[in-house]
Amino acid sequence: MADNEMLNFFFEEVLEMFPKWEAVCLRLEQNPVPTDFDELFRYAHNIKGSSKMVGLDSLGNFVHKVEDVINLLREKKLQLSSEHIDLFLDVHTTLESWLEGLGKDLAFMPDVADVAARISSILGTGVEVVHSASTEISRDNIEILAKTDAAKAINNEIAEHLEIDKSNEQKVKEMIVEMKKIAITEEVGAVLEVVDDLVISRLKAVMDKITLEESGKYNMVLKMESIDTAGIQWLLALKKSTQYSVRISCQTESVLTVLRELGVEGRLL
Repeated sequence: MADNEMLNFFFEEVLEMFPKWEAVCLRLEQNPVPTDFDELFRYAHNIKGSSKMVGLDSLGNFVHKVEDVINLLREKKLQLSSEHIDLFLDVHTTLESWLEGLGKDLAFMPDVADVAARISSILGTGVEVVHSASTEISRDNIEILAKTDAAKAINNEIAEHLEIDKSNEQKVKEMIVEMKKIAITEEVGAVLEVVDDLVISRLKAVMDKITLEESGKYNMVLKMESIDTAGIQWLLALKKSTQYSVRISCQTESVLTVLRELGVEGRLL
């Protein structure tokens, strides 16, 4: 389970998404456009990824199936109907209740049988919602390349809570971000240039590539175009580490905009 700072950030970030989720559902009811499906998919994807990053696997597994339904609509493999809109609104209510319960007890597990059955009917498969205390995600074929204890701990968190699509595993490995050491001095430290997106699908590859030496000083320059909550949580963990010193700067407006909207610019930069 993640520490309190990461959990608090998770709750704040997901709660901010709820009104937006509901607004998209209402737009879909009136005049659906492709960008609405993309927006709803992004919210589901971020909630799923963030849930797993903080160890709330049962919540992440549930939202993953909701994400699958949205994706079928995005790809026009399903025709949007009132059934889908009603489902997304009920998912919104379920998630609100779920987070309220988790705020009081991290072992809280709501009754999602009805909503899960409706998702199962749409997908044509069973929806498995496993209590996080008994959830185990296989680490087969997941390489842990980190050298320091702190990096290993972060990598292990990803390996446990990040779902890897085995069919795309090689493709993910090929997306390893190019991290470059530009200069090393006692005053400035090593400069690490991040040029690939810090999003959940690529985060494992990014982390595998980076080696931070104990007591080292590092300046990380963000030059990628995209970042999601999983990437932000990883950067927060780097900043918080006492094993080494990491200063972060950002050179892309799109990433700065996301950090400002989520209220973490001051904590990271």
